[in-house]
Amino acid sequence: MRDRLPVTARAACLLAVLAFSGRAAAAGGPADPALPKKLEDFDAYMQKVVKDWNVPGIGVGIVVKDELVFARGYGFRDYGKKLPFTPRTTVPIASNTKLFTAVAAGLLVEEGTSSTTTS
Repeated sequence: MRDRLPVTARAACLLAVLAFSGRAAAAGGPADPALPKKLEDFDAYMQKVVKDWNVPGIGVGIVVKDELVFARGYGFRDYGKKLPFTPRTTVPIASNTKLFTAVAAGLLVEEGTSSTTTS
């Protein structure tokens, strides 16, 4: 039997990544001396999310100013075989691209470069 991450859990993880990566980007990028602590806090948060939401496995990458500053897998890519989820694990995302598109559109509206009434 294959475990599937509920849509709400996927959305929560995506929003967490966006929230923390935005803070990191606003902080000034990789040269920011506070960035390692922020990423450490994010890592601890993601470990808690995986445990609390019973997430089988998830991968996270955070890019700040075109530089990968964080990449980590959490949980298992194959829970039954206990194979770890790594930053290089590939997953089929299928309809989840709709969620990414909606979040990206929302961010454009929030920053004022687009509008919900734009045709």
